[in-house]
Amino acid sequence: LGPSELARIVPQANLDGIALGVYEPNSGYADPMATTYAYADQARNRGAEIVTGCAVTGINISGGRVTGVETEQGPIDADAVVAAIGPWVNKLAAPLGEFLPVTPIRVQMVHLRRPPSLESLGVNVIDYTTGAYFRVDAGHSTLVGGEEWDDLSEVVNPDAFGLNADHDTITRFWDRARLRFPGFDAATQRGGYGSLYDMTPDGNPILDRSPSVEGLYWATGFSGHGFKLSPVVGRMVAEFVMHGESSDHPIREFRASRFDEGDLLEAEHPYEGRRHQ
Repeated sequence: LGPSELARIVPQANLDGIALGVYEPNSGYADPMATTYAYADQARNRGAEIVTGCAVTGINISGGRVTGVETEQGPIDADAVVAAIGPWVNKLAAPLGEFLPVTPIRVQMVHLRRPPSLESLGVNVIDYTTGAYFRVDAGHSTLVGGEEWDDLSEVVNPDAFGLNADHDTITRFWDRARLRFPGFDAATQRGGYGSLYDMTPDGNPILDRSPSVEGLYWATGFSGHGFKLSPVVGRMVAEFVMHGESSDHPIREFRASRFDEGDLLEAEHPYEGRRHQ
């Protein structure tokens, strides 16, 4: 869409310097916590048992094959184990002599309360010119995140990282918000939070079997977009475990060895200068 068409959709935006944009009328967002609980409820309804507050401390093996996992509360036996543990994956892989190129990256979100001039702003915006994205939150709030390379470069210990947004990040993201939506000058900042991405070198997940332990599978490195991929990835991994292949997506493209082979996954039309596609 050209600037005049964009102005009708987002009249609050300053479109100086914008030549075109893309509008996805059917796109949206979901509450990640509500979705997670809904997944869990449906899994229980189908016979799954979910154990929380019980850390896995190791993979149990006999004769080169997985026999289950060791936990804080004792062993759990299993014929197959899928390790979907995000930035903690190498804590389980290292004792097996394996290493997966997954880096724990701290990311931050800033929470702004919109002023009256922006109360009608109900469109989510990804702005690659300012390096920010804006997601409508409850009430008159907007969450602002960063899309610049430096915004996704803070390597941390996943067991000890800042849970609140840094002052410098709040001011930096707020400045980006003002560039696109001048009305954010009058916003009230409500802090923000820090969280983790499990980043791989190409920003895409690893879905693979362990090369050293039969029956052990890795599903990790989702690089910030695992939430939206979760329905198809869950099915792909289940088919991989049960049948050795996924039915309609080539799971081999997500093998861990692609990094050593120099066969990284790349978007057909990538966003230039962005670590997160």
